[in-house]
Amino acid sequence: MRRATSAKSHVEVNLLTTMSVSGRIAAAVPAWCRSQTGFTVSMMTLLEAAAYVLPWSVGATCHSGALSCGGLLIVQFLLALAGDRSEYGGWLIGNAFMQLQAFGIMNITPQQPEAQEDSFVATLLGTYSAFFYHAMIGDKPRMAAYRAGIAVGARDVKETLGRPGVWIDAGCGQHLPLTRLVLETGDAEHVNAIEGNPGAFEMIDSILGANPEVAKRVTVHRGLSSEINLEKKADALIHELIGTVGSDEGLPAFVADIQDRMLAPGAAIFPHYVGSIAVPTGPPEITPLSFLCSLIFPMSEVLPDPAAPKIQNYWPPNCAWRAKETKRVEAFNYGKGSPPARDQMQQETTVSWKVDSPGLFAGVLVGVEAEVAPGCPKIDGLRQATNWGGQFIRFVKPGEEPNVVAGDEIEFTFTVDARTCVPKYTATAKLKQGKSAPREFGPCTWAGSVGRFSLI
Repeated sequence: MRRATSAKSHVEVNLLTTMSVSGRIAAAVPAWCRSQTGFTVSMMTLLEAAAYVLPWSVGATCHSGALSCGGLLIVQFLLALAGDRSEYGGWLIGNAFMQLQAFGIMNITPQQPEAQEDSFVATLLGTYSAFFYHAMIGDKPRMAAYRAGIAVGARDVKETLGRPGVWIDAGCGQHLPLTRLVLETGDAEHVNAIEGNPGAFEMIDSILGANPEVAKRVTVHRGLSSEINLEKKADALIHELIGTVGSDEGLPAFVADIQDRMLAPGAAIFPHYVGSIAVPTGPPEITPLSFLCSLIFPMSEVLPDPAAPKIQNYWPPNCAWRAKETKRVEAFNYGKGSPPARDQMQQETTVSWKVDSPGLFAGVLVGVEAEVAPGCPKIDGLRQATNWGGQFIRFVKPGEEPNVVAGDEIEFTFTVDARTCVPKYTATAKLKQGKSAPREFGPCTWAGSVGRFSLI
């Protein structure tokens, strides 16, 4: 990940900073114009209007530009439609998404509507399309961590029980990747695969129909885990209910419910640890190449709103300046000797960093951290190119970021209430510089997952 050495070098490459030099102009752009489609339609309209009022030599160029925007609009729609509705299109776009991240091309996701308690899970599941399922199984750090962790976990469960275990896979997805990894170990007797997204059922049926030996050892339960009852309690749980912020898809509440109702006493839960890590940063680095890619690749917000602090998901989370060390701000532990899941659902953590290099402080970047089984490779959403990306909590408006120098201290307080499937968050920050009074930022508050995962 490239890091600039000063605030000056950052300004030279960061389009977000460039666009915010005149904050009042940027803030005047209507919200719908910031989306990929809205931006393209706006440019097409402006160019076509200019073609009618400017001299013919210039007007012809503007007309050609408007036609190009029209063609781009068609490409955007076809890519989004193929990625959402087609298995092959989902594979193509999902893998392209992960490759762009590997090259450091940033994508900014449009935000979900504000999370509502009674509809959050259905809304979230409704955004899981073929594209995002393929992005998840094409996520090499994610799959490597789960493959290694499941191999260790299934062996441990079998050794503890003296027999192959009966497992639950909560949120199995349309390709059953974790269910199949559990069965491939040879150390599991059966898997209860639970899936609440109706859009995934057709592919699940197709995969099991083509693999009768696997189908004999899998029972598919259609619905949310909170709606399912098992005849016999299971010996282990595997899941990937993990959000960009570890808990933001409701993981703590779902795991607590499954532990209370569906797992035998002492049953194993994998991942055995899920949490979130944070690091103070400068503004996210939106390079010209990232901007151009956002005009083509579906699911992009082209013009981030500079008018006010906000919470936004970035893939990958590139920033010109950031503290060297990440620190843990929430932790949900489900391994041996851990407290019951229900006792971990409210947490408040305060961490601080000593600044060791000059830069601009804009906010705090939060990402997932997880370990499937003890001693196995960790998932790190802030250092690895993963499907989770990072969630940037902007405390300072673009163009107003304070300079920080070595010796300054940044304090960050993160609070989560995850007693329901829509976790509620509060974040605040303090900047301490010399003998000056600390400068306070926030609070920033939100609920649930903020990013959208479908392309349309």
